[in-house]
Amino acid sequence: MHRLYSYSIFYYQTLTAAVRSVEDHGYILDLGIPDVSGFLSFDDAKKGPFKCKLREGWPLDATVTKLSKNQRNCDVSIDQPLFASSHVGITFPFIYP
Repeated sequence: MHRLYSYSIFYYQTLTAAVRSVEDHGYILDLGIPDVSGFLSFDDAKKGPFKCKLREGWPLDATVTKLSKNQRNCDVSIDQPLFASSHVGITFPFIYP
């Protein structure tokens, strides 16, 4: 099994995430990386392709727009033009056995 770590994430990288929970101002996302969470504000969610509110468990592609200093939290966007110009996925040097 391969693992990803918090330092695997960088600005304008696109990741597949799942909605972990719905909060007061947006969604907490599971990025599939231990101890790392994403946040998608309701305002940014409206810029995406979804016509309704997201629900827990829904998968989505999100682009990292802001990282905390410790890289444990990041803000993401699902804005389509931003997504089109982002770096997709994780590169092999960041995958460890």
